[in-house]
Formats: sequence, C-alpha cells, structure tokens
Amino acid sequence: DEKPVRQLLREAGEKGWFRDWNKANRQALLIAMEEKEIYPSPALQEAANAAQAVHLFFVSAYDEEFLWSPALWQWRNETLAENGLDPSDIRLAPASSSPDGIFLEKVLPIATPTNLWHQEDEIVYFAGVPPLALRDALEDSRLKGWTLVSGLMEGRPGSTYEAMTLYEKEGERLLLLAYQNPEDPWTLQSVDVGCLLPGRTPKIRCWDRFDRSFALCYDDPGQPSYTFLVTPIQNPSGETCRCALAGCVMYDREAGTGWLWEISLLTEYHADGTQARINDAPAVPSGLDQISMDDFPLTAEAIRAWKGTPVPEGFAVTHEVHLRAKTSSRSNDLGTFKPSALVQIEETLPGDPWPWYRVKCGRIEGYAASGYVNWAPGDLQSYPPLPVARAEQDIFLRQNTGLFSPSVTELPEGTEMHVLLEKSGWLYVCVPRDEIGWAMDVNGVYGYVRADEVAQAPSLAQLRWNALKEE
Repeated sequence: DEKPVRQLLREAGEKGWFRDWNKANRQALLIAMEEKEIYPSPALQEAANAAQAVHLFFVSAYDEEFLWSPALWQWRNETLAENGLDPSDIRLAPASSSPDGIFLEKVLPIATPTNLWHQEDEIVYFAGVPPLALRDALEDSRLKGWTLVSGLMEGRPGSTYEAMTLYEKEGERLLLLAYQNPEDPWTLQSVDVGCLLPGRTPKIRCWDRFDRSFALCYDDPGQPSYTFLVTPIQNPSGETCRCALAGCVMYDREAGTGWLWEISLLTEYHADGTQARINDAPAVPSGLDQISMDDFPLTAEAIRAWKGTPVPEGFAVTHEVHLRAKTSSRSNDLGTFKPSALVQIEETLPGDPWPWYRVKCGRIEGYAASGYVNWAPGDLQSYPPLPVARAEQDIFLRQNTGLFSPSVTELPEGTEMHVLLEKSGWLYVCVPRDEIGWAMDVNGVYGYVRADEVAQAPSLAQLRWNALKEE
C-alpha cells in the first residue's frame, strides 16, 4: 500500500528526520514506521547516514531493491534529492577485509518483528576466499583449478545453512549449491550453468527475509538489469536438493521500464509509471536446470509469446503417486511414480474421493488416483524435473523386477537415464534415444534396473558433478 509510505515520508520531511540523521530522529522514524505497520529492517536500525536510511526505508517497505520497479527507483531518488542527499553515500555493499579486495564478508541479521523464526539468521557475503565454515567443504578435488568469484552463505545456528557459489576456469563457469543440516557435513550440488546469462557475471544476493532464498543479480552499467529468484528445496529426507525458480525481474533504468514474472503472473512497468498485469501468463520454469538462456524469454513480449516445452500429446504428468494393480488403494502396489513422470491415460474409472486412471508408461500399466495425475495440457517446464541415474558398470535393462527377468537391452557403463518409478530396490527408467536432457523422452527405451547398479541425482548437472569425485 503506497498511502502509508507517502504519509510517513511527508512526516519525515516536515520534521527533518533524514536531513539531520541523529539518534533521536532515527528512533522517531522507527516508531512511526511501526505505527503504520512498515516494519524496519535490522540494517535500517543501524544505518550509518541519512542516504542509507532513505534507501533502507524503501527496502523495509518494498523488499530488496532488485525487486523494485523503475518507478520505485525514481521515487527513492526523488526522496534522496528532496532531502539533499547523495546516492553515492549509500554504499551498502560489504567492505573488503583484505588489501587486494579478494575477500568479502559481512554478517547481517535478517529478522523482522513479524518473522521471529529468523531472528538469529546470518548472511555472509564472500569472494575469492570462502568463510571458515565453508572452507573444508570447498576443499574438494573437483574444484582444482577453479577460481571462486563470489558467494553467499545464510542460515541460523542449530538449523540448516545454505550457500551458493560461483566459480570460473578458462572461460567456463560453475555454479554450486551447498547445504548443511544440523550435525551433518556440507553437501555440494552443481547447478546447471545454462541458467547464467552469457557474457555477464551475476552478484549472488539474499532474497526474501521470510524464506531462505538466493537472487542471481545482473546489474551491469548501461545494460538492462536481470534478477533470477532461486529457492533451494530439499526432499523430505534432506538428502538431495534442487534449485527452484520462483521468478525473474527486469528493469531498464534509462528507459524507465521493466517487468516481474512469477508463477503465471506477469507485471509490466511502463515508462509513465503505470503498471499492467497479466494473470494468465505462461508459467515460469520450475527449476534452474530447465533453463537455457539461449531461448529463455528476456522481454515482456517474449514472455507473453513463450510456449516453453509442451507436454507431449496424449500424455499426462504425475505427482508422486502409487501405481496400483486395481482401482483400490489397498490393491497390490506396483511402485511409486516420481513427480513429473509422463504417462498415457487409457481409461477413467469411478473412485472415491477421486476417479481412477488406467495409465500406461512404456512397458507397464496400472491404476493411479486421478488427484495425483495432471491431465491438463500445459508447459512441462512448470513441473519439477525428473531425477536421473547413471549406470555404474555394464548392466542389463530388464523387462521386470528380479534378476531372472528377461533383458530388454544391455546398458554400457555411463549410460544416463530418467528415473520414473521406484519399487522394492528396483528403478523403472527411461533411456533416451539420443543425448539426455532435462525432459523425459517418451519414445525412449523402458525397463528396470537395480537401484544399487546406478548412481542417482536430482538433476543432470548434479549427476555429472558427482561422477567427477575422486574416490
């Protein structure tokens, strides 16, 4: 709501809170903000000068600056000018702790009065050299020869810590997600670098004080600014994690235009300060490993026209659902489909509370509760990517579970496949006809492999990263 913000800025101007930034005026601003339910960030409470205070006031009211519309940037600049303040005095970036500037570290609490769970959270920015908490984890043989460009670590003592780091080597880039559950060692996961804009280096920032997330911010002078909002999501067991894409924002300060794309909502910011919302825009891709910047839409026009990757005709997308021998949850369990497996619906039958679908997936058939199968046509990229596996040795792809089941074909060591269903130590997989991608090849070769014969991972980038680890 813009009204209380304008009222408070008017009061601040009349009483000179920003023109004479002292302890008394700081306290008066904080009290007035709480009265209007504009909760001050901890950084605002420690602002070193009035220019920082103005900027952090807008952050408190409208979230991090990389989510701001061009009109909001203009409003902040006008507020600075009205109070005779210089934007160059803001300087909120962490300061270097070494003469050569290769190491940045700053710890910031990110609690708010409405978010007591995160009162002890910390944010650590770094470059060149990782913080001590991460140093052992990043002493990894796979990182030999790579240079740490930047990173960010956040978390709370006694809870989960997460970090995102960017490395470079001979023109190549490597994006890593690291996470540590309490009393466990750090886990390193590779993120598909296809999500990175070519020729531009992002700054990794903290996003959303109500959830631990990251922002990949591209803010090069003279170019449109892009920010990709990333949320790490661990599976229930905490063993694997994937990077979900929550949205993307662009602004062009010179043109005064921009847009915010999240879920299926596109908000366009026009040069005259007006906004336009499209509530049925194409869905944002679900994960970073489903993005290639070669064809990712980077303009509002391209987003509106974007088709993504359609669900193949005649196929439906599963959630995590049991495949049953009959239309009953008490019938024989044929295995559990992974989210985003593609199945053909052969028949719809009565059921309670949902009808049942008779489904076919390659060589297998059975029944699945319709509430866990999405039969609506749509964009496959809006669903989480399927997990993948790699043959650890020469193995057989079998027609069914069991060592004496007939073989479909032999899979050489290193063969990559999508994991569709799991049953009693066996995996039902689909081996693509050509080079594997993030999407399942519905015309691939189907069959079973033993889970202990393959290495599994939540993404192709992670699968290949794991394969590089020295024993």
